[in-house]
Amino acid sequence: EYIIPDDPGLVGEKGTMERMLRTRKKGGCDGLHCQDKHTLGFYDAEKDAFSTACTCLKASCLGPKAACGPTMKAAGPLSMANTECDANCACSATSCANRNVSQQKGLKLGEDVAEQSLWGIDCYTHQNIRLALALVEGMEADKACIDFIEQQIMRTVQRVGKRGWDVYAVLDAVKASAESTGDDLVVRVARILRWLVEEVELLGAQKKEGKGARAEAPGNAEAPAASVQAPGAAGGWDVERLYFRIYPKGVGVLCTNPEGVAAEQYVVEYLGELYPPWRWFEKQDAIKKCNPNLVLPAFYNICFERPRDDDQGYAVGYVEAAARGSYGSRLSHSCDPNCQSVMMACDGRLTIAMRTTRPVLLQMAGHLRRKDGPGSAAADLAVLYGSTDHWCVAEKKYLSVTSVGVPLRPEEMGPNSPDDGTGGEKLIKKYKPSFIWGQLVAWYKQTIYDPSASLSADRRGTLSLPDPESAFGGKYPNAQRKHLLEMLERAPSTMWPTGTIWSFKNKAKMVSSKKHTFTDRNALLLRAGGEKINDDDRALLERHGLRAGALSGLNGKPLVDWMVKWAALILRFIEGEQAELPGLLLKESVPGRPDIALHNDESAKGEAKGVSDSRLQNLVITLNKLAYVFSEDGQPSNAPLQSMDEDAVVRYLVTGDDSIAVRLLGGVTGGRKTNRGESVSANPHVQ
Repeated sequence: EYIIPDDPGLVGEKGTMERMLRTRKKGGCDGLHCQDKHTLGFYDAEKDAFSTACTCLKASCLGPKAACGPTMKAAGPLSMANTECDANCACSATSCANRNVSQQKGLKLGEDVAEQSLWGIDCYTHQNIRLALALVEGMEADKACIDFIEQQIMRTVQRVGKRGWDVYAVLDAVKASAESTGDDLVVRVARILRWLVEEVELLGAQKKEGKGARAEAPGNAEAPAASVQAPGAAGGWDVERLYFRIYPKGVGVLCTNPEGVAAEQYVVEYLGELYPPWRWFEKQDAIKKCNPNLVLPAFYNICFERPRDDDQGYAVGYVEAAARGSYGSRLSHSCDPNCQSVMMACDGRLTIAMRTTRPVLLQMAGHLRRKDGPGSAAADLAVLYGSTDHWCVAEKKYLSVTSVGVPLRPEEMGPNSPDDGTGGEKLIKKYKPSFIWGQLVAWYKQTIYDPSASLSADRRGTLSLPDPESAFGGKYPNAQRKHLLEMLERAPSTMWPTGTIWSFKNKAKMVSSKKHTFTDRNALLLRAGGEKINDDDRALLERHGLRAGALSGLNGKPLVDWMVKWAALILRFIEGEQAELPGLLLKESVPGRPDIALHNDESAKGEAKGVSDSRLQNLVITLNKLAYVFSEDGQPSNAPLQSMDEDAVVRYLVTGDDSIAVRLLGGVTGGRKTNRGESVSANPHVQ
């Protein structure tokens, strides 16, 4: 089950977090379409519901029926989408295939799956292998390269055990396995790829040591080459791999069932400690303060998003599984996942259920069984895993807020923390009065690890890397390939130039940079402080599932009106962006190839929906953080920006005691007089 952490900062939040986990969604199907997996249908990530005739799982939409798609039904505040069958259904509990979570019919650790240290490659290695494969006859097509990486290399990486780090050992194992089954194509490709990889690695090592480059072998001929090893590094981590590195992924999950795992199989619940966003980010800030040199944070967490069709509506929490949880937190991330997370309603509670997306594991199990004998099936489960002409004034009377210290585990404290384990000031977050305005203006950056980092400055090995879809392998012009190789020889760890291998593009900025500028965001904030909530706003909030779950502060207290109005104004921008973004994406093309489009209609709409979903999540996180700061006793409830009439503008500029004119005069004279004749020193040390 989900656990409310034993955290002094959450003493008053227990009721809120318990409500986060509850739902009134119930089953009620006729029992005719949930007797087996075939009739049950499959989960559709685009609709965030199942494509099925079972009404417990069937896709729903909010709002009038005219706004629903042809396969969707209109729904009120309560919908049965993504709901397990229960006592309200006509189906039998013993034969129903839609009760796996409540009946705990997932994959068993030690029987179906096992936790094990795994290996993986990053985008840099993936791209280099694709480029090398494209030189092999018969592998020119990008899909052929990707299939070879996924079907041959990545499946073999886990089988070679402790030498999984060594790309040479992996390719040798691919070749040997293909020879045993008579797969001549794989044998030839593995042999040539092995030579290409070794040649590039040797060239890089010689360049690094200042030696002359070795003569290039012609065509696809196989040439002998010595392993690139440091002295005395027999199979150790000293072995130099500059361009084709395989990295430890930590503990992951392997399928050990000889029969493999079929598609649409329930795997396990993702369980752990549940945090509200404001406390979760306080904890992350404390960890970063205690570990200033930490490059990557721990990934044993997942976002808990309440369904929009629940009567309490959409809300966001964070599940921390590092200390307490299920093996679901060990499922690895992947660019081509075979599992995904689904928010399910089960007997009055909400849970994150992990499900397989395709029968890859079953095929993989059979493939490996033919090679290694019965019982050795091994497959890495991968989880999807405005301008304004109004004068305004800022609220200056907000109070600073100091949080309760965040309790951290010893491994989170870092090596430089105090011996007493308290962490001191590092575990306390101080919110300045400007925090409220800053959060509202930068609302869309809440989930970014380092909002100030530029995407074009990302380097391999850092937290944020370009999307795999923005990398283009296969047929590069010779001049561009030559430039790439020269760049890799000179400085393999430097950032990639834009427009070469990676297209560094931030799709979300394509609209926001023009229609949601800093001025626009402040203009919306000003409107929120001066306009009333209307029926259009309420309909907009309802359409996106923003009800009590997102529009309530601590202990269920409703947010102030200006904050709700602001949320509606932001939603209006989000909807407009989602409508406009597909057209902009369809105009994008492969760098240097204006004739090759990056998107079709379907992928462009999918990208736009992804941006919209991310925007909504950031909006709700912002509201939650603000609700916490506004819960401070004595905190003013006014909006940060308020419109000014003519008299107020004059007081602000000229006649007021703290006007611009008085402050300017005080800066020139070293002191100033108010309009009442009182002397005010500009320097506290000057009397």
